[in-house]
Amino acid sequence: AALQRVGKALMLAVAWSANIGGMATLTGTGPNLVLAGDFTDLYPAGPGLSFAHWLAFALPLAVAFLLCAWQLLVRAMLRHSRGLYDTDAAAAAIRTQYAALGPMSFRERLVLGDFAALAVLWITRDPKFIPGWGSLFEHGFVSDGTVAALMAILLFALPAEKPRGCRPPARHLVGPTRASDPTLLDGQEPTSTAQVQLEAVPPPDATASAPAADAADAVATPPPRKRPLARCDGGGAPSEALVEWAVVARLLPWGVVLLLGGGFAVADACVASGLSAYVGESLVSLRTLPPTLVAVLLMLIVSATTAVTSNVATASIFVPVVAGLADSCDVHPLRFMLPVTLTCSLAFVLPVSTPPNALAFSSGRLRVRDMVGLGVCMNLIGIALIALALHTTGELLFELGEVPAWAGNRSSFR
Repeated sequence: AALQRVGKALMLAVAWSANIGGMATLTGTGPNLVLAGDFTDLYPAGPGLSFAHWLAFALPLAVAFLLCAWQLLVRAMLRHSRGLYDTDAAAAAIRTQYAALGPMSFRERLVLGDFAALAVLWITRDPKFIPGWGSLFEHGFVSDGTVAALMAILLFALPAEKPRGCRPPARHLVGPTRASDPTLLDGQEPTSTAQVQLEAVPPPDATASAPAADAADAVATPPPRKRPLARCDGGGAPSEALVEWAVVARLLPWGVVLLLGGGFAVADACVASGLSAYVGESLVSLRTLPPTLVAVLLMLIVSATTAVTSNVATASIFVPVVAGLADSCDVHPLRFMLPVTLTCSLAFVLPVSTPPNALAFSSGRLRVRDMVGLGVCMNLIGIALIALALHTTGELLFELGEVPAWAGNRSSFR
């Protein structure tokens, strides 16, 4: 039974860490992408959300959340797990499997370099504390999506195999060398082929015909040689690209793309139909409550909703609605949009909440009640940490205590 609890803890750890880790980056989860797109479209005059800005805000939150999740699993399932298995044998098995992977291939190194360049470009585009390279262009001309598209296109141009080096051109010598003619004495220069041929040809007679004289001149002055080209292996066949469209079309999860696109369409419909403004005006009675309490209430509602629905669909519905509520309550839009978006990723209760939960449940080691009890605790811990981050790093990075001037210039359509 104790060993079974270890297996359950490992399955939950993988699922939880997948959900928590995605919160740390702007592109890590679908709700984060929904927030980035909706915020830019609803407030076109605003500064937008940069990758570096989000990383500075959400990375400490994710690290703290991971530590809390670890402690929860240790106290709930691993309290009496010492001595159940040989830790040295487990470490040796992991090292053996790692060694079996072998060295990184050329393709893997290229993909790693491309991803590292992508991360660096994302972080340095608009780091806020210093001007980034995005300041070299007009406002709104480049975004994180521009960088992602550029680095993705680059994968179609990089070669899949390491290019073979070209052999240097062979030296076409016109005469013997000291290495090829061991009979040469020290200090004696090799005789060129042209000289040898001139000595072999007798001088033309004065009475010789003109063609004979021309032939002698041709022997004495050999035709100029073109510089030989370097020879490359491969026979001139084009190298295979690192990524080909046929592979992308077959393996790309188009369902996720359609899900995100459908979420954007739902959010667009909420704004265009006036639903978000209507809901925001209907909740204007919450103006009498402190914004912190309103944010906590919204997080509780969203947490209950995202447990049974897709987190992307939940974010697509709630993000434009709470933006209208923020306008009605005369507060910074991100004061409500940030916690609602992050709470959409707090889907730890049911197997259907997120794909990581479903994969962990499909292992056969977990039951629904194993996930529900600990999942509710994780949701409550996440809500508390998000509220804390909102009033610490959120206030510092996004200036949530003030209502910006661009908040009044909200766009009615996407």
